[in-house]
Amino acid sequence: MIAALWVATSMMFAPVYLECQMTTSLEGDTPAEAPWNWKITIHESEGRVDFTHSQGSHSVAAIFSADEVRFDGNVISRTDLTFTRNFDFIGENKVSRGRCRVVEAPRRAF
Repeated sequence: MIAALWVATSMMFAPVYLECQMTTSLEGDTPAEAPWNWKITIHESEGRVDFTHSQGSHSVAAIFSADEVRFDGNVISRTDLTFTRNFDFIGENKVSRGRCRVVEAPRRAF
C-alpha cells in the first residue's frame, strides 16, 4: 500500500519538459526577427525550473499555482501553454510573448 502511494506521488511530480519559443519583439506586439528558443524543465516537487536558451542555462526557484508557473520574470500558463517574459530593459519594463509545447524527456546515453 505504501509503495503504491509512493509510486503515484512520484509520478504526479515527475519533471515536465517543454520547448518554448518567444515569437514577439521586446514590445510584445510585433513579430520577432527570429524566434528565441527555450528548453525548460519544470521540477514542481523541488520548487524549481531549469531553462536553457541562446544566452545561457539557469536553475531558479519557481512559484506554482493551479494555472501557472512563475520563475525569473517568466510566466507559463498551465492551461494554454502561453509563455510571457517580463524584464527591465534600460529602466523600461518590456514584455515578450510566445508559446510552449510539452515534449518527451530527452533520451540519455549515460
